[in-house]
Amino acid sequence: MTVILQVIKLFVMARIDTEKMGHTAGYQDALKQAKAILQKQPNGNELFNEINKSSKQLQSFSTASVQELSLLKWISLHYIKSGGDIKRKFTDFTSLYDSIGFSYLVRSHSTLYRAALNENATTNDQIESNAIEFINGLKNLQLSFVPKPAEIVDSSQCVLATITEYFYETLPHYLPSTSLEFNTTLHKTVTKSISLTNPSKNEIVYFATLEGDRNFVLKQDLATVGPGQTVEFMISFLARTIRKVT
Repeated sequence: MTVILQVIKLFVMARIDTEKMGHTAGYQDALKQAKAILQKQPNGNELFNEINKSSKQLQSFSTASVQELSLLKWISLHYIKSGGDIKRKFTDFTSLYDSIGFSYLVRSHSTLYRAALNENATTNDQIESNAIEFINGLKNLQLSFVPKPAEIVDSSQCVLATITEYFYETLPHYLPSTSLEFNTTLHKTVTKSISLTNPSKNEIVYFATLEGDRNFVLKQDLATVGPGQTVEFMISFLARTIRKVT
């Protein structure tokens, strides 16, 4: 069983392009906010540099793969951004056993997540209660996969790493990640699209409204997206003035 899990982990991790991780929705915001929080400390620059190592630096201090270390860095940044204890380190996946790191990670990506975990959990019962509370908090996100409490509390590095990778592939879809710039000539209409992806296991209906300049127009105000599907939401802009509008 251990060998099978190792093979699965290697296959899953191989899909991660660490060079593009910085472009993941929410990553740069987490990096910026984590830096601002840490630099309020007396040794803030040192704390931030310790977390914000490059891929090459990360691997030089560990036998873990660069993908695994990059995922742990991703969790650490969102953990600090969301108000986690700056003294806590996520140096391997077993440090996620009490669900606290996962909880801060999900909270950083979605306001739909609601859970109150015991951050001082030490006993087996307290740690298991945390896992149950965390999993119950995920229900509003309607994810296609939700781990079982035992898979978090009692599991191996392999399983926790695989759970983390699933969150990495899924949670960024809950954050707005697109900015559109409409460059056109006067009195000419240009149309662009925003991709909407449904990472959950249920159909989602999106209702859209526009705020701002009246020259922006939605082609439709409703889009139905099936599980795992992506649709394009069209927006048009008619330039009636030469000044910049938003």
